[in-house]
Amino acid sequence: MLFFVPIVIAAIGADSFISKNLRKANTGENPDWRNIYDGTINSDVLIYGSSRAWQIIDPQIIADSLHQSTYNLGIQAHNFWMQYLRHRLVLKYNKKPKLIIQSLDFLTFQKRPDLYDPGQFLPYMLNDTLVTKYTLGYKGYTYFDHFVPMARYYGQVLYIHRAFTLFKSKTPEPPDRVRGYAAYDMPFENVFTDGKLKIKSYQIQFDTATIHLFDTYLAECQKNNIKVVFVYVPEYIAGQRFVGNRGALFSLIERFSQKYKVPFYDYSKDAMCADTAFFYNSEHLNKKGSLLFSKKFAADLKRGIAP
Repeated sequence: MLFFVPIVIAAIGADSFISKNLRKANTGENPDWRNIYDGTINSDVLIYGSSRAWQIIDPQIIADSLHQSTYNLGIQAHNFWMQYLRHRLVLKYNKKPKLIIQSLDFLTFQKRPDLYDPGQFLPYMLNDTLVTKYTLGYKGYTYFDHFVPMARYYGQVLYIHRAFTLFKSKTPEPPDRVRGYAAYDMPFENVFTDGKLKIKSYQIQFDTATIHLFDTYLAECQKNNIKVVFVYVPEYIAGQRFVGNRGALFSLIERFSQKYKVPFYDYSKDAMCADTAFFYNSEHLNKKGSLLFSKKFAADLKRGIAP
């Protein structure tokens, strides 16, 4: 006892210090996680999805059009499993939203084997049963990482150094997103003509557990009187043709739309999809495209008319 108790106390203190300071980071996903846990999201309208949500749908334009506070909770390179984790945490620590804009794409119903950017979970995962439930099935962290203080920080020199840097800093980092949103003004990269693709087409690997989870999520929203709308944001036409079983994705979306009477705002046939002036790659609109689309989508939402 004399040997182990001081070690445990020291581990708990060190873990708390590192996690507390890592939460101060204002880059990447961290501000969104921090705002969720601090209960400062508290918005009438929430936007869920991948990078095709947070880089494309401007929450301020939506808020100005609907006259309701809006926050974009799109998460980089993760499909619905992590989007649902955020949803559960939002309901736990924040007020219930009136409307969820669910952005859908070819990644939504797949499940990657690893956690993209696993460091984003470090300050929040200790003894958090929800984070454990929805991340433990991925490669990366072990059971001990979730429940033993400092275990997950073993070997994480860069993150420990970052925690001390943030601790010593007298001024906060400038945020790289505003209410979860950021758009990028970059030239179009056409991988379909630049010879960078090693495969002729891409096949969506639908994950049964993720599809069941999505069904559960919609049923829960319906029970809790949370309105949901689906949106498929513009996608460059060559990128659409590259997905071989894209029809199966849209059939699945339509099935959910009809089952739960969820409006589906599909912009995959919009004229923007044929013009590279609005994109920086096949999946993401540039800043010009993002602003134009957000205004168009906001107007359609306000009228309640899907394209």
